[in-house]
Amino acid sequence: QLGERLLRGGGGGGGPAAAGRGAMVLHLEEAAAPGVPAPAFEGAEKRLEVDFRGAGSLRAVPRAAWDALLEQAECTVVSACSNPLCDAYVLSESSLFVYASKAVLKTCGTTRLLAAAPALLAQARLVGLEPRRAKYSRADFRDPEAQPPEHRTFQAEVAELQRLFGHLGDARGDGRAGCAYVLGNLARGTKWHVFVADDGHDRPRPHHEGDDAPHHHHRRPHEGVTYTLEVCMTGLCPERARHFAGGGCARRATEASGLAALLRGADAVDPFSFAPCGYSMNALEGPGLCTVHVTPEAGCSYASVELSGYPALDLDPSRALQLVAGL
Repeated sequence: QLGERLLRGGGGGGGPAAAGRGAMVLHLEEAAAPGVPAPAFEGAEKRLEVDFRGAGSLRAVPRAAWDALLEQAECTVVSACSNPLCDAYVLSESSLFVYASKAVLKTCGTTRLLAAAPALLAQARLVGLEPRRAKYSRADFRDPEAQPPEHRTFQAEVAELQRLFGHLGDARGDGRAGCAYVLGNLARGTKWHVFVADDGHDRPRPHHEGDDAPHHHHRRPHEGVTYTLEVCMTGLCPERARHFAGGGCARRATEASGLAALLRGADAVDPFSFAPCGYSMNALEGPGLCTVHVTPEAGCSYASVELSGYPALDLDPSRALQLVAGL
């Protein structure tokens, strides 16, 4: 099973003692050959995850509303699957996952992800939900100038994110709450951009030595913790990238590439091949998701694998990286 083959390892993972979420991003890179032209396609995804509170459910939002929302981001649904906890959509550029109180939208290329956020918040209000936490992340763009204005710089993205989510946890009252980070070596290599805003209402009280509160005595160290692991790869092996070229059978590509071996425990698997080349796959396993996107073209090859929503004790990042990179 995915939970046993990919996530569970010898040590059982780790995480903070208090309930929450963690994230890990790993980049496997290969320098482009001299003279290689600018890439024809931007593989790196923009990712927005919004958690909501309230009595309603995002899964009650009609499909037509999701289609209209995605039109704002300049992408469309090409395939869909579901399990009892989530509706997953393969998009013309990446993926959308809809839970009762959470949405995860990933888009690649020159899409306008943040342009879809106002519609997401509006649809959530219609079903009785309000945002409580938002997280946006992406890697460096190969060609930032090709992006729409709101995505050309991280500063522009932060300004728009504060406009949308700056009221969450806004202690100063200036509508500019939230934290923005750039992770990685500023001199060279890939950098990871992250913005997080949180109203703080659901943050658990940390456990202190001698605390006699009954709920602290009975809380397990990793209870409620989930992790997101994203592996982003460039300079793909041409022989292995060939599985995802030609627009052939998506399920055949899933088997031939070795991806199927990682998905034995999935409730739903939805692979899709693009013509003339390219591949996307969404898989659901209980509350967990796995999503894979491959751009196989030489000179701008890119692949990403994300695992999200799995309990912290089931996530062994070292084993996950080893298996993903070996495909």
